[in-house]
Amino acid sequence: MTGRGPGTPPLTVRVLTTLAELEAVAADWAALHARAGAENPFLAHSWLVAYWRAFGDRTGLRVVCVRAGDRLAAAAPVRLRRRAGLVVLTPLAAELSDFTDTLVDPGVPGAAGELAGGLLAVRGWAVLDAPEVPPGGGAWQLAAAWPGQTVVLPASTCLELPVRPLPELLATLPSAHRRHQSRHQRRADRLAVRAEPVPAAPEPIAAAVAELLDLHASQWAGRPVNPLHLDPRFRAHLTDAARGMVPAGQAALTRFVLAGEVVGVSLALIAGDAVGGYLYGVRPGLRSQLDVSALMIRTDLELGRTSGATRVSMLRGEEKGKLRWQPSARRNQRVLFLPPAATAGHGLAVAALLRRAAAERVRQADRPSLVAVVERVVDQVRRSHVVPRRQRLGRVDDVRGVPGR
Repeated sequence: MTGRGPGTPPLTVRVLTTLAELEAVAADWAALHARAGAENPFLAHSWLVAYWRAFGDRTGLRVVCVRAGDRLAAAAPVRLRRRAGLVVLTPLAAELSDFTDTLVDPGVPGAAGELAGGLLAVRGWAVLDAPEVPPGGGAWQLAAAWPGQTVVLPASTCLELPVRPLPELLATLPSAHRRHQSRHQRRADRLAVRAEPVPAAPEPIAAAVAELLDLHASQWAGRPVNPLHLDPRFRAHLTDAARGMVPAGQAALTRFVLAGEVVGVSLALIAGDAVGGYLYGVRPGLRSQLDVSALMIRTDLELGRTSGATRVSMLRGEEKGKLRWQPSARRNQRVLFLPPAATAGHGLAVAALLRRAAAERVRQADRPSLVAVVERVVDQVRRSHVVPRRQRLGRVDDVRGVPGR
């Protein structure tokens, strides 16, 4: 407990370890999510609860909550997992989420520091690994208050577009891309593909998610696909999450109908002033008839306009279909938080985890220059057992010295 002066509610910490406890804070969580200005749908209470119902275990849940009196002031939804011989704290639903972050109320001084203390009080972990921290996220406030060391490495690039009338957006594109989009629009108009919002009721939502995942599996048949998307637990998670998020205005499902037949379904997530296309499924033959990527982006732009958003996030990835739109880029970063007292063995184990995580990122991004970054960090961790504080991004980064977060 932390006192903050006369008349100021004390800060208290509680760690939620059961599904029932997490379910019980729904209203307080939604209020904190709004106050924190989190443009992160993956911190929505419905997303996190649905994940734990589908993927949780009996012992790993550790949701650290800070309260100022009765008001929820900060939260870190994490779980315990074993990786590379270490017990690691990882964000809930990290494997399903494009952003991993914490919630911190900017109106409560000391909340981030108390959150750091609450995480350090959780027993048995060696490193806290946040793999996709977005710019401006609450995790940067946590890092600034962290009494131990932090390691920061490049993570995913997320592309985005401004929500503007389509003619204005097309006018900003190079002529070749503008002609491509115009041809796509004429083709879609000739085919008379209709985009129909799915009603915000449990049964239509469940049916639409089932159609989406069935179509998604069909369109990827015979090709490499994220195995989680074929996992029955993911189906249960996405259905449960959508049932909570669509009525709350945190998500939208859209069916695409051609000649009376459902040929596609998309799920977009909404938070703050951003709309993000999360997942879609289409009939395999539809790609030969029109540009499916353009159809999804146009649908998200229209959803952004009707929801009052100012940005459409294409989430992670730099696929060719996205780059045609000349989007701007926002780069996530991987942040590892180390306890203040790290032993030599601890340092070596963290170095192994770091090499595995960063080398995987190098392979995914096909950026061999990052190999040198990884090796420098690993060498420094091995030699010092803790991470040097005052080095810039690209090696080891003390987030206290990085502007703009």
